[in-house]
Amino acid sequence: MTTVALTRQAQGAVEYAQRPAPSGGVMTPGPASVEEISDLLRTIAHPTRLRILRHLMDGDACVTELSGALEVPMPYVSHQLRLLRNAHLVRRYRGSGRMYYALTGIPAVTLVLEILRFCP
Repeated sequence: MTTVALTRQAQGAVEYAQRPAPSGGVMTPGPASVEEISDLLRTIAHPTRLRILRHLMDGDACVTELSGALEVPMPYVSHQLRLLRNAHLVRRYRGSGRMYYALTGIPAVTLVLEILRFCP
């Protein structure tokens, strides 16, 4: 599956999750929506990616800062950030000659942040 397809599926899953349930009923996602949600959760469900998201909860950071804080090589952090960026969970911007990463404002990030509040 390409990155573009994964991104579209993740966005579709978020839009689906935001729709109100029919009155008096419980909304159950269809097979395509379950696949989309599964792909997004698979992207998030990696220890280093979760640690990166947890670190970014405290503020924006560059690869050098994340690498030092997480004690993993910079190329590995860059790779994980690219996957998170492709899923629209983080964004990057240039500041002071470096690329900084920050959390995006999509609802999936809010869900992840709520889960990460329980992590040390």
